[in-house]
Amino acid sequence: MSATLRGNRTAATHRETADAMAALASYPGPVLQITAKGEIKPFNADGQWLIKALDNPAANEAAAVFLDLIKGAAQSNAPTRDLLSLPGEDGGPIRIIDTVVLPRPKRRSLVIGLDITASQEASGAAEDRYRALVDIAADFAWETGKDGTFTFLSADDVLGHRTEALIGMNPRSLLLREPSKAAVLPFNAVTPVRQEEIWVRNAKGSPVCLAVSALPIKDKDGRRCGTRGVCHDVTSSRLIDSTDAQRRVRERVVKHILDSIRGHQTTQAMLDTASRTIGQAVEADACEVFLFRENGRPERVAEFGDNGISDRYSYQMVGRIDASDLHQATVAGRPVMGLMTGPADNPTSAVLLWRLEAGAEWTDENELLLVTLREQIGDLIAQIVEQRKLETISRFDELTGLVNRRFFYEELDRRLDRAVERQKRGSLIYLDLDNFKAVNDTRGHDMGDAVLRRLGDILRANTREYDLIGRLGGDEFALWLDETDANVAAKRGEAMLDAAQSLNGMSASRDKPLAVSIGVAIFDPRSGETRDSLIARADAAMYSAKKRGKGRLSLAPSSGQTQQRR
Repeated sequence: MSATLRGNRTAATHRETADAMAALASYPGPVLQITAKGEIKPFNADGQWLIKALDNPAANEAAAVFLDLIKGAAQSNAPTRDLLSLPGEDGGPIRIIDTVVLPRPKRRSLVIGLDITASQEASGAAEDRYRALVDIAADFAWETGKDGTFTFLSADDVLGHRTEALIGMNPRSLLLREPSKAAVLPFNAVTPVRQEEIWVRNAKGSPVCLAVSALPIKDKDGRRCGTRGVCHDVTSSRLIDSTDAQRRVRERVVKHILDSIRGHQTTQAMLDTASRTIGQAVEADACEVFLFRENGRPERVAEFGDNGISDRYSYQMVGRIDASDLHQATVAGRPVMGLMTGPADNPTSAVLLWRLEAGAEWTDENELLLVTLREQIGDLIAQIVEQRKLETISRFDELTGLVNRRFFYEELDRRLDRAVERQKRGSLIYLDLDNFKAVNDTRGHDMGDAVLRRLGDILRANTREYDLIGRLGGDEFALWLDETDANVAAKRGEAMLDAAQSLNGMSASRDKPLAVSIGVAIFDPRSGETRDSLIARADAAMYSAKKRGKGRLSLAPSSGQTQQRR
């Protein structure tokens, strides 16, 4: 709701209030105000007369009725009405005052009286003014009969309908949503109702929020024979309240996410928390966070949930994201929404959110929350990237640029946990250089370092961007390949054996050619195998390849076969 619209509505409210005050001051009958402290103050001269008349000992009964009216309105938060019989001045005739008490905000009340002892003509004019006063406090008044249909409407036009069209109509037909049959509408209230909000449709079909106050009508035997009340159109204020409430909710969610992320000391814990809290806040089934390397290639660094499809789809999706806006698509039947953070020409991160249900749609609130998060998450991830660079120094092998043993084992634990969660196989490949010691002994350590760097390049060239490659120490290397079986792992290993032939020119001698021996162990997520057991199987397979003549690949028996042999 724009500030202009709110300003117009406020100005209109002030004008209506001024009109009401003028009408009350000129009303030809007693008008009084009951303050929050219970004080009775006259609003006009007739109001002063009424207070004086009620103080007369002869008006004790009328005073009791008057006090009951005030208490009843305060307790029920609904208008009360009764007749007051007051002694006339200087022994004159009794005056009958039709008195209505209207509860107002902040525990106040307005008392309006109508002298019905006057002539019929004067009474009719006063009645018109009386109705006008009551109408000031509402958009329209109404009455329904015993059958629940409208029998009276005070305005000529109600919700865009002509009054004649609504007389005899059941108010249920105006409701925005059909209530249960057992629901009692305020239009058919059997007990007093105060400011009950209901949503209806106007003549154009647009939603309108009405605040309804109502009282049951009873016959002389005390049986309900209908209901009467008033309605206020509060749609504008409710829309403003709704928009403000949604904004406040988004702000609280964003603060919770940022506080949760900042509450961790390591960058990996912060990224894991970011993927989980963002995914949950946007009502996604899965969330992935990617950071961009210096060469511009994305690296998945955290995830929440499982999108149920191959990793390559996620990397392809990151490549399609428009850096300037939210990107939505359907991949393998799954709705996905993505955004980038950082400068458009040099983004720092990308976030993918997945829904698993085919045909599911993202709501406006989901999109608004993600847009709201973009700048804050972008700033936070930029800080994480800088902190991660410092952590990288302790995670990577300085010579080859591959991860070191400690980080390889830490990351392998995460990969194995994810494989178990997804119930996906994976492969651990162990490599060891053949005749490497002879290179160091005869050609020097500088050549040995060159061999290790060259092997690191060969491993990178024959793996996917999201595979895990590490130098475990000396001339031992290891790789973890997500979502691969024995056939795929064997083909990757054979490709590495072929590429490693380029190392021959760096050998110590012809009788001691450089080569690699490879051991492959397949991880079964159902086996319950530990990381150390998997590494031991791959290491044993690598030594088996060396015994068979070096420069070979050996596939380890499954974990079940190994345990059975032991």
